[in-house]
Amino acid sequence: MSFLEKLWEMLKVFFLSSVISVRMTWSEFRRRASTYVVGVLTVVIVVFMVATILLGLAKSPVIFMKLAEEQTGEMDMLFVRNNVRSGSLPFLNFTDADEVTKDILNGTSLEGLVPRWFVTAEAKKKWPKNDKEKNESVGVTILVVDTRKEDAIHLGRQWNHRRIGESECHVKDTVLSLLNIEPDSGEHIILDISIDRFLSDQGITSTELFSIFGGNGNTINASSGSLIDALGLSDSDQLSVNVTAVTDTLNNLLNTSFSVGNGSDVQNVTVGDIRDALPGVLANNTINGSSLTISDLFLGGIRLDLDVADSIGSASGKYPNAVGNAVVIDSTYFVNTILEQLCYGTQRDLLSRVGVDIPDIQTLVDRFPIDDIALTMVALFKGRQHTYTLAKPAMDVSVVKKSDDIMRSLGVEYNATVSFPLATAMQGFYFLRLFLEQIFTAVAITLTVLGCILIYALLMSNVQEKTFEHGMLRALGFRKASLINLITIQALSFTIPGVATAMLLAFIANVVIENIISNFSGFPPDYGSMPTTSIVIPILVGVLVPLLANILPIQRAMGKTLRGALDVSHQSHTDTEVTVKKLQDLGLELWQTLLAIFLVVAGFLVYYMMPYSFIFNNLPLFFFLLLIILMGMLFGLCMISGSLQSFLEYTVLKCILWGKDRILETLILKNLSGHRSRSSKTYMMFTISTASIIFGGVVFTLQATSIHANIEVMVGTDIQVLSTDFDHPVERDNIDPFMTRHRNEYKVIDDWGYATFALNDYDQFKTTGVSNLLFFPSAKQRPTGIDGNLMNVIYDKYFMPVDTQSGIAKEDIISSLYTMETPGSGYVPVSMASGVPPGQHVPDLATKYDDVIEVIVSAGSKSFMSLRSDNAMKLEVSYKETRSASDTLEADYLAVPRSLISKMPGYPFVISSYTFGLGSAPIMMSIPRFKQIVVDNTKPAWLKNDTRKGIDFTQVYYEKMFIRLRPGITKFERDAFVNELKSYLSREYHIVMNTADLKDTTTMAINMLMTCFYAISGIAVALNLFLLWMSFSTNVKQSAWSFAVMRSLGFTVEQLIHAYVYEALCTVLSAFFCGSVIGLIIAITLTVQFNMFVEMPMNFTFPYLLFIIIFLEALFTSIVGSYWPATALREKQIAQVLKSQ
Repeated sequence: MSFLEKLWEMLKVFFLSSVISVRMTWSEFRRRASTYVVGVLTVVIVVFMVATILLGLAKSPVIFMKLAEEQTGEMDMLFVRNNVRSGSLPFLNFTDADEVTKDILNGTSLEGLVPRWFVTAEAKKKWPKNDKEKNESVGVTILVVDTRKEDAIHLGRQWNHRRIGESECHVKDTVLSLLNIEPDSGEHIILDISIDRFLSDQGITSTELFSIFGGNGNTINASSGSLIDALGLSDSDQLSVNVTAVTDTLNNLLNTSFSVGNGSDVQNVTVGDIRDALPGVLANNTINGSSLTISDLFLGGIRLDLDVADSIGSASGKYPNAVGNAVVIDSTYFVNTILEQLCYGTQRDLLSRVGVDIPDIQTLVDRFPIDDIALTMVALFKGRQHTYTLAKPAMDVSVVKKSDDIMRSLGVEYNATVSFPLATAMQGFYFLRLFLEQIFTAVAITLTVLGCILIYALLMSNVQEKTFEHGMLRALGFRKASLINLITIQALSFTIPGVATAMLLAFIANVVIENIISNFSGFPPDYGSMPTTSIVIPILVGVLVPLLANILPIQRAMGKTLRGALDVSHQSHTDTEVTVKKLQDLGLELWQTLLAIFLVVAGFLVYYMMPYSFIFNNLPLFFFLLLIILMGMLFGLCMISGSLQSFLEYTVLKCILWGKDRILETLILKNLSGHRSRSSKTYMMFTISTASIIFGGVVFTLQATSIHANIEVMVGTDIQVLSTDFDHPVERDNIDPFMTRHRNEYKVIDDWGYATFALNDYDQFKTTGVSNLLFFPSAKQRPTGIDGNLMNVIYDKYFMPVDTQSGIAKEDIISSLYTMETPGSGYVPVSMASGVPPGQHVPDLATKYDDVIEVIVSAGSKSFMSLRSDNAMKLEVSYKETRSASDTLEADYLAVPRSLISKMPGYPFVISSYTFGLGSAPIMMSIPRFKQIVVDNTKPAWLKNDTRKGIDFTQVYYEKMFIRLRPGITKFERDAFVNELKSYLSREYHIVMNTADLKDTTTMAINMLMTCFYAISGIAVALNLFLLWMSFSTNVKQSAWSFAVMRSLGFTVEQLIHAYVYEALCTVLSAFFCGSVIGLIIAITLTVQFNMFVEMPMNFTFPYLLFIIIFLEALFTSIVGSYWPATALREKQIAQVLKSQ
């Protein structure tokens, strides 16, 4: 027979056997539909859950993107003008930038550019004329936006407020509530803008500002005689005239180029002349006899009276949360509104009567280059949703490519500082995203393993029940290959419909997920979009799991002899199998081979893949490897616990068997032993599912507590204000009156304190460090000044001293820096000096040794420098005499630690018992001592030649501010206080951290995850129920004859059913106990290690609700899964059952 003929014969046999197998499978389905329903449901549940989890993971970055936008606003690129220090103006020419970027608008990088302006103001309510005006005011930030441009590029997708008209504004709800203003009801708000503060915030002077108008503080020329004539007055008249409107116009809007009339005595108008002619114009101006310049007039203020349109509840990505109390105005009407409210037209008529010609309102609005002097510009990327949903490396590459295209259009030397607020904020969610990916990957692995066990048990049960049927088929000529084909088709009979149904449900789930994400994020839903991984992987799982689970049943069916298969009286648990294999054929015993494979895989993961992930900074791979090791440990412990099954079942039986049912003990023990091969799968499945769920629940609960504690350590108190730039410190003098008012009048805060920038942040200081008095070893550390009341402000439970001077209590350590001075030792070393330059003096060592600086240092110094709290140490400071000097000078101070601390709230990670962070650790001292060091080592030449504008390097600049709120205040009061506080801070350089908000965010995330675990526990229980029901169905069928015999001996049906229920309870409860212990041990071990690493106290928190739910589900599963199949024999006659066997 040729090869083609053999091939044709094989194909024909395969086809015919397939047809027979399909018919037999259909017949089997009609007879035992319930078994196939269980198989299909198992595949549906596993595939659907894996697909849904992958869909959620693929689309979750959109949620993180929205959360980041709530913090930073929808700003992909933020442009701020450079070189403010050197005297240039902090403005950007948006008109030019918009023009040069038009060429790339049709590309893939830029969606659009928009200009923005931020102005700080004080807000008040406008009271009716008959009402007495109240003095309540609230600090706000005016956000001037071009609404039409921003709508065109969809900046503020979920901003649901209408467009603003002339003299209108939208106001933050906290402002309206504090000022008792109703939105959209015709009520008005007064905004007082301080030009002084605006210029100060921008780091410029009025003269620099006027350069944009082509002037430099020009003197206003007018005819004094024409002024008097126009008013119908004589030179000798004494006037009391209030012409504030004229002053406001001159202050803010008057051009520097004037066309003066034909007056004969044109001269420079002095302050004295104006005061004499128009008393009250500069009533508070004490300048006499000097020329009145535009700069003099400009340094007043602007008052705007605006109609309140809408109340702003949430920023909705329109602007960063750091803005706080926002008032939004449209730039289209901004200039016109100012001119109208300053009565510019009336004043223009007045000035024209004295011969001063100024442009009308429309001409001035057209001439005013507001788009040319934007304070900031915002750029939105095209396809930004796709960009930020990529994995971190791909997202970084996409951001770089898009920003490169934009910067090439603007020019590589474009004079602006560019930041990426949204991409930076997304970095903060990176580890949370990785954490969620690993958790849900673990869930997918667990569900896949459970599904594999269930399908394997289902197929094995079919093979065991059809042993005689398979024997008859073989006796009738069915080949082994055809039998394999039959079993495979039976497996595919529930695999194919299960996968198809699951993927259909996954598509529906995708629609639901898209709707949820669309409602949350504001992006339009994309119902046809399903990631490739969420399609391919679930289908592979649905197909491969049954096929892999089919291997052992096929081997079991093929391993039967024809005689054994036709033995109708056999029972699988009574089979005796003898397998003879030669070691030389295998090379090793099976357990040795498996152990060798395990060790090779473990070694490869640890010694190759782990270093690879670190070298290439592939954190997802690193965490996935950790997950694989963790899951391996969990599954390994579950498998080891299988050796305890019989003992635990016996123990559980002794505990739950009471009363009359005790006579069933022997029967139950026999059933447990006889059904061990099937119940072991149930036991293993329950153990794995319980261990996984308990482990996840305990980890989340313990980590939630740990995360809250770490948030408190990071922030340090209820609210922390952090400055990220030395040139923009926390301004204590400006903020303290505001804080005092909220403590004394509003009763919102208890106390507050400050911490300075480190000495290293001052330009004149090069390095600072400490050492013991042997000068070895030494460590670079950062001297910092702190307030003496800081212990009353911070969370003192995380202030952890390890070594403190005797007699000083923990609560007095910080205040002792101010209240207790360390006396000098009186010791002065003998010294000799030579080569002292003329005019210089030998240093007085007695002063150095008597002047002791009290400090608090990191506990890492204890082991590194052999330092104790009663030992003195050297504080070394090196500094430069001038900025351009290449050499440094050195100053040494004698310091004594009041305490060595392992943790300080507000200074996470840098203060610890470890030495690796010692170089970044602060050396805390009192602020007067800190200033003393600054002043002592700042030379006059430095101050004289310094080029940094506005910085006095002999002053103290504050980096952090800690605020302790009064207990019991409401969330509204807290938010109102924080929002008003932000009006005293810089949006770009100050970060406000609110402990309560951060904890609420993490609590919400943890609760959502716990809800997912409740749902997953329900799915796991459903799979367990299927397996238990199927296992006991097989047990009941195979034990039907024994059941009938026991009934004939006098046992009632209820007693025998109780025996099945007790058997199920023993198996399930023993598995539940083992799974709970395993999950708990692994979770506690991980949490203890984590807390030891971060040096946090161990707080044990157990998810009691989840535990109770799983326990009740286990009881329900064991009772229903055993009682339901056992009732099938209730109605059968004893004789009928005995004859059928």
